[in-house]
Amino acid sequence: MDSEGYNRAVEILHKVLTPAGFIASLTDSDNYKRVWTRDAVITGLAAMMIDDEELHNGFKRTLNTIAEHQGVHGEIPSNVSGDHVSFGGLVGRVDPPLWYIIGVCAYVKKTGDKAFAEKHRKAMERVLFMAACWEFNNRGLIYAPVSSDWADEYIIHGYTLLVEILYYHALNSFGMLYQKNSYIEKALNLKKLIEINFRSGSEADEKLYHPSAYKRMQADPKPYWLASFNPTGYNSRFDGLANALVLLSGIGNSDNADKLISFVESCSAESGFRLIYGFYPAIKPEDPGWEDLRNNYRYKFSNHPWSYHNGGLWPMITGFWTAGLVRCNKLKLAFEYAKAIERANRLDGEGGEWGFYEWHDGRTGKPGGMRYTAWSAAGLVMAWKVLESGKPPF
Repeated sequence: MDSEGYNRAVEILHKVLTPAGFIASLTDSDNYKRVWTRDAVITGLAAMMIDDEELHNGFKRTLNTIAEHQGVHGEIPSNVSGDHVSFGGLVGRVDPPLWYIIGVCAYVKKTGDKAFAEKHRKAMERVLFMAACWEFNNRGLIYAPVSSDWADEYIIHGYTLLVEILYYHALNSFGMLYQKNSYIEKALNLKKLIEINFRSGSEADEKLYHPSAYKRMQADPKPYWLASFNPTGYNSRFDGLANALVLLSGIGNSDNADKLISFVESCSAESGFRLIYGFYPAIKPEDPGWEDLRNNYRYKFSNHPWSYHNGGLWPMITGFWTAGLVRCNKLKLAFEYAKAIERANRLDGEGGEWGFYEWHDGRTGKPGGMRYTAWSAAGLVMAWKVLESGKPPF
């Protein structure tokens, strides 16, 4: 791959590799020098797209570290550092267990390591049992509390699109790896539930969870998949990571995909940057939900309008979006997004180059968050390797 940005990104992947696995950042601040399950798996998925045995072995160590600290009920840690194990802050984390399964299955598919698959099988079975308990009403969708996924200081909860997509992939990947048709069938049912409940235009169906809220939502249809719903109604904001994974996963039909791509293009025209928002539009002080958002942090408030999850732009998300565009055969457009990730990663708020920042301001493009972030590097690796090979990251 003849790209300075790609080569710099691969260097970052090597530098964040420790004996315990991939840490989230080279910057020793706010606990980022830990193995964070979701960050590490996303980094590992990109690493597995490179022919690099050191990185492959590093991902193997990462997954072993995660599994060694599994909780008594099947919980997978949010992050690990030596003897310190965290399953979440104000609430537990719902997405790390699902990312863990996706990571193990991707590693085994790439390497054919059957011994590793058997070693992790019991841990994954415990995760999937626990995830089924999180369905609560035994209807197929996980119910997630606020702050329980990657957007840990945002105000999204209930039946969240991102968690359901990860659950779908965890079920399907596990079923395919171990040839368990019951898990594959459950995944297919979940895919149908997602397609019916998270966007406008569905016919009346017994799989529709909240008919009255769905009817109200249809009065203002969106061209994208909605972020979440709960007993009080729908959160109709755009969730960038969830929608990128929808596009990559082939959920919905070609018309859904075309409308989603057109919407994201309009967002790019508005911001002036080909990077994907965390959530859009930004919640502002005059908007409903601002007080809840303003109070949802442990140490420092970061979700100012157009910052962090609240309208910030994310290279990591854009990597998944680029992969989704390749799946849709939008190669020219995918190339433009890959170049945008490279431009963003090149920026450095400390006067140099190649800062690989966590996110960028949704209006100015100024880099924000943590510097030398593993999954910002992973997003660029993923984008270029998918364009090169046509193969998805998982």
